[in-house]
Amino acid sequence: MSSRAGRNARALTLLIVWSVALGALFATILALAPAARAGTCDQVGGVITGDWTITNTQECSGILYSVDGTITINSGGSLTLTDGGLSFSKDTSHEGYALNVNAGGELVLDNSIVTTQTDSISPFLKLAFTVSGASSRFTMKNGASLKFPGWFNATSATINVTDSRITGFTDSELSGLGINTDDNNDAPLMAWSTTTASLYRSRIERLYEYAGGTPGSVLLTATSNLYSYDSYVGVDYSNLAGIHNELRVDGTSNAYLYNVTIERAQDPAAKVDWLPAFRPTAAGGNVDLMRWLYATVVDSSGIPVSGATVWSTLSPSSTTAQYPDNALATTPTSRTLWYLGRTASGTNAWNRTDSDGLALIPLFTDQITTASLPNAESFGNYHQQVTYAASSTSGDEFYDPYPAVSAANNSKSVRMSFSNLQVCPTGVTAWSFDRQIVGSVSVSSCLEISGSVSITDGGLYVDQGSDGNSRAYVKILSGGQLTLVNATVWSNYPLAFYVANGGTLVASRGSALTLAARGSPGMLREEGPTSNVTISDTTIDANVTLFGGSATLVRDSFLGPGLWIDTVQTTHLWDATLTGVTTLAFMTDDGNANTVDLDIRNTTFNQVHTSQLVFGGTQNVQLTSVQTFDPNGSWWVGMITGGAQVSRY
Repeated sequence: MSSRAGRNARALTLLIVWSVALGALFATILALAPAARAGTCDQVGGVITGDWTITNTQECSGILYSVDGTITINSGGSLTLTDGGLSFSKDTSHEGYALNVNAGGELVLDNSIVTTQTDSISPFLKLAFTVSGASSRFTMKNGASLKFPGWFNATSATINVTDSRITGFTDSELSGLGINTDDNNDAPLMAWSTTTASLYRSRIERLYEYAGGTPGSVLLTATSNLYSYDSYVGVDYSNLAGIHNELRVDGTSNAYLYNVTIERAQDPAAKVDWLPAFRPTAAGGNVDLMRWLYATVVDSSGIPVSGATVWSTLSPSSTTAQYPDNALATTPTSRTLWYLGRTASGTNAWNRTDSDGLALIPLFTDQITTASLPNAESFGNYHQQVTYAASSTSGDEFYDPYPAVSAANNSKSVRMSFSNLQVCPTGVTAWSFDRQIVGSVSVSSCLEISGSVSITDGGLYVDQGSDGNSRAYVKILSGGQLTLVNATVWSNYPLAFYVANGGTLVASRGSALTLAARGSPGMLREEGPTSNVTISDTTIDANVTLFGGSATLVRDSFLGPGLWIDTVQTTHLWDATLTGVTTLAFMTDDGNANTVDLDIRNTTFNQVHTSQLVFGGTQNVQLTSVQTFDPNGSWWVGMITGGAQVSRY
């Protein structure tokens, strides 16, 4: 005891001496230090002990906190969690821990998770998560997730979920805990009142089910609105007690669903036994289904037409397509326009074709009301009228009525051609000869190749004029072949490069397809069942759309932003570098589940790519030495749908 006192006395003396000597220095440092900034994080360790009430801005990153208490975010407070999250340490003696976002508060999960711990003694996994009060806000983005049983209730709140997931534990994760697995292996119950919720490319899965008990439905009440785009909501058509889940809206609420898919593994064998997945519970509440139309417009040569205007009308009437979430106006809401990256009018209008000749058109096809139950009032027959300058053309598309809500049901494509329009104003240069070129060659018009031409140690330059109005393209026609060996194709403006049905493109040995220019992507497009694209050791700077006969891509670098592949024969993608790719889709499917459709090797897919790796139908996919973003060790979740088969080696 006395020895400890002596040591303490000496320590105190040293402390006094150092305090006197350094006092002036500390004062100087404090005087020069910048004022405290918003965005600091009070929790510097990995454990939050006791209740934490937040009334200012907290930005915490890189830590998955173990939470032994309740977190409350009050007015003026915000908590942003990046690359981390909250893991509540609950047990049967501490069941009351909760997560609350009150009026004026905000919680943001950026690639972060809120979950409960399964490794406690006497674990209690259910968590109450509440977002309640005027201007309360909750945001999920960039692969964020909620993963716990319990409750997710919202009142007078704004919810925004983008590229994220609301889910629950799997049975294997609960094995050995000694708790009721069936009561704890689902997502939280969700009841949202006077709330606006938006889902973008996200999933609400593992809705609460309890065999023989009361299942969990997603409830919208008291003027709530749900806007969901390209998302999955795990409701179903099951008729089993305790298993069937629904999205329910009361008489004052609505759900607007753009390409929303649902759980189909629980469909009863006979449709007479199906129960509705979407249910208005009182007159006035609606569930509205919107589908996508991929409208492609081309000229008489099959070249995409940019700037064409597409208007859709209900067929056989002449009523212009309307949008229920915009008071039945003929223009989509600002929310939808933002999602599409388009405007209501002008050169970037939502119904004008882009540089690929494509316009993505939302169409209102089904409305579910109390009067229509168990089905919907469906009106998915649309006529498209297209105009460009003095030319016009048209097309038609029909959508299968609800309850058909698969991804294939929700998206249709129509290709409309102008019979008397040629979009190349400079005329066409024809290479109908067979020739081997060493060095570089240039053209100042559209180029169509029907012979066999090779270019080595040089390239092809396409001059589109000083102001870009002399739009040109390169097109390999049926029977034509262009071979590039250490050669570059480029232009002074974004260039369209086409491989038509029966055409062949071969590029290798350090070649480059530099089709982008002036900050805008060009396009490499393959079409037709007998076209062929073989590219190796080449850099491709363009939107790549390979919808032709075959595609073999080896050791290529894709600078993006888009990579879409849907070929007749097996697609080979080996040793690819996807540096600039932000959107991708691999849709090759020959209809035979026993033959390989996609052979992908030695390629890394980042978080953005992985979220878009979705295989369905009868696709047979082989992944060899492929790396995906898989922080939870469940790479197959969300990737494999329908009857798809994916093998990893």
